[in-house]
This record gives sequence, structure tokens and C-alpha cells, in this order.
Amino acid sequence: MFRTAIAVSPHSSLVMNDRDALRRAARRRRAAAVAAQNDAGERLAAAFLSGIPFRAHQTASGYWPVGTEIDDRLILRGLMAEGLAAALPCVVKADQALAFRSWREADRLVPGPYGIPAPHDTAPVLRPTLVVVPLLLFDGAGHRLGSGMGFYDRTLAEIRAQSSILAVGVGFAAQRIAELPVLPTDQRLDAVVTEEGVEWF
Repeated sequence: MFRTAIAVSPHSSLVMNDRDALRRAARRRRAAAVAAQNDAGERLAAAFLSGIPFRAHQTASGYWPVGTEIDDRLILRGLMAEGLAAALPCVVKADQALAFRSWREADRLVPGPYGIPAPHDTAPVLRPTLVVVPLLLFDGAGHRLGSGMGFYDRTLAEIRAQSSILAVGVGFAAQRIAELPVLPTDQRLDAVVTEEGVEWF
């Protein structure tokens, strides 16, 4: 069973231990969801493309799925078919926001600092206004638990300080819990799409 808390100090070792325990449990939960269904990526894409107002945007970013992350590439392909430019995240430095570089189907990806495929550093840097965000867990208030590196929290905060964006988390419905521990640096999502549909916050 998950423990929950609200607006807690980021310096609390108890809180950080709770979040680490949540991540371990979330990875097991996500792996079970992957094993239970093999059409989740198709259902996710259908829900996203029918429920998210993507035509208001010119550039969207996704991510390259690794491990048990739900596959968002059908979403990106659908968006590109509708005329949007697509980008994938690139790690600049461990304590900085992500950069988003242009991606097309024919492009050759290279391993990033954590081994995740990413566009070559010669690919153009884009500024997406529709950001597709991976997650381990999410709750009914739009809070997200990620891998713990803080990349998306830093990135969303930086983009939001400069322009309006739509941040949409994607995952399995099984990754939703009632409430997550929240840190001051956490960035809320505007919506989450799962294989079961769209939830707005």
C-alpha cells in the first residue's frame, strides 16, 4: 500500500525514502501492466490523438521508450502525419533542463549519457509547446513521480517560465494512485493519457 503526503520538504530523508519505495513499487506495477496487455501503445495513441487538442501546436516532443515505459512512438507518428514537427529529449548536463532535438522516422539515433537513444547533437534544437512526458506514477491532481533525476521538472519549469505549454503525461491506467508526495520542485501535468482515456487536471 502506498503512503502519501502533501507539500513536504525536499530535504526530508523520510520523504525521499518514501519516494524511492514508491518508485520500486511503481516499476513492478508498470511491468505487470506491460505483461497484461500488448495493445496498450495502440490504445494510448488512439486516446491521445482523439482527446488532446494537438492541432493548436506546431511542435511536439515525445520520448524514446526504454524498459517497461509505455510506447509513445505511435503518438509521435500520428502527430507528424498531421503536420507537427517532432522532437526527442537530449540530456545536456545532469543538473540542467533537457534539450529537445528534431526527430524524424529515418533519423539515426545515438546513445545518450544514460544509454537512451537520442538525436545526434547536430540535429536542430526545437522548442515544443506540446510535451509528452513519461512517468512512473500519477495522481488525481496531476502530480507525477518520475525516475528521480529531476529532468522533466527542471525542463517544464524552464519552458513554463518563457512560454505557454501543454504538458501531457502518458502511462498505463495501472500507474494512477490517489495521491503522491509532493515536493516544491515538482511540476504538475495538465493532463494524463492512458490506454483507457484522457484525464485533465
